[in-house]
Amino acid sequence: MNDLNPVLVSLMLVWTLTGLVCVVAAIVVSVRRNRAHELEDQAPTRGWRPFHKSYAEAAGLAALGHLGVAWPLGHLSAGSTAFSALSAAMAGSALCYLLVGRAPAWSVRAGCLFAVCGAALYGSLPT
Repeated sequence: MNDLNPVLVSLMLVWTLTGLVCVVAAIVVSVRRNRAHELEDQAPTRGWRPFHKSYAEAAGLAALGHLGVAWPLGHLSAGSTAFSALSAAMAGSALCYLLVGRAPAWSVRAGCLFAVCGAALYGSLPT
């Protein structure tokens, strides 16, 4: 069995927890915004759509990030690439939704960068 680098494992845990918090926060913020508009008799706002156009960009870049790290290390498999790219893109999409109100110009870039980093971290771990 390959020895796991504790620094990579700790970074992966921090990234995974951050991604989980982003997804849960995106769901909560989306629901709260829609409920606030319903109480004011306004049209509901656009909620978080996980498969928005930024998701496809983040998934493609995350797959490339995973391949770029896993291939040289010999950890490459189709299942791990798909899982890491799709889960990282979901977290990146949630981060993008949360940042739209604060930094709209950087939200898609930040979400894609977050997804690439997560997928690269997943790729560095042995399968």
